[in-house]
Amino acid sequence: MRIVLEHIAIYTQDLERLRLFYEKYFNAKSNNIYQNQSGFSSYFLKFVTGARLEIMTHTDLSGSIASDKVPGIHHLAFSVGSKGDVEALTEF
Repeated sequence: MRIVLEHIAIYTQDLERLRLFYEKYFNAKSNNIYQNQSGFSSYFLKFVTGARLEIMTHTDLSGSIASDKVPGIHHLAFSVGSKGDVEALTEF
């Protein structure tokens, strides 16, 4: 049996802005938006490595900010190759 991580999901209050961020800075490719009648919407973003990220929102999403001292995913880490690549990517 081969077990692989299929994707990670993140809730956001601004779905379109987050989708554009990952498309612009990480060259992610998005599927068409998925929406259902309960108020849930999401995109799956695929990266060149094959990794996938689901970004989601809901009309009932709470705006509260979580503390960094709670159980759950703390952060995601991305590699762009080198310090020079980071500087080029973040240069204004």
